[in-house]
Amino acid sequence: MSEFEKKISLEGVDLQKLLGPNDIHLQVLEEYFDSAIIVRGEQLILKGTQSEVERIEKIVKEMVYAINTSGRLKEQDVKLILELTTSGKQAKSDEDFDKIILYTKDDVIKARTPGQLQYLKTAMN
Repeated sequence: MSEFEKKISLEGVDLQKLLGPNDIHLQVLEEYFDSAIIVRGEQLILKGTQSEVERIEKIVKEMVYAINTSGRLKEQDVKLILELTTSGKQAKSDEDFDKIILYTKDDVIKARTPGQLQYLKTAMN
């Protein structure tokens, strides 16, 4: 299988909360997956099989969502997110993540109307 690489922007995300104390949340992900997970500045680089990289991306988005809704992320939360995504259940759908424009300290800014969503898609392309 060929190696797949994906870069995820973490701009506006509190990296200390996302990675955890001494990068414990990152270590939990690295233990669970065979893919390489690299943090460079405000960018997360994932290298591995396409299916695994896509799963990690969904998990990271769930982690960011948890931080933005509760203001914190614990190791147990990361493990719970792993369990939920492994069992096929998700706290938020992919469509909700596509609507997110910006992560802020307290919440997310997202497209709320079909017109805003169309404008966002046009601007992204």
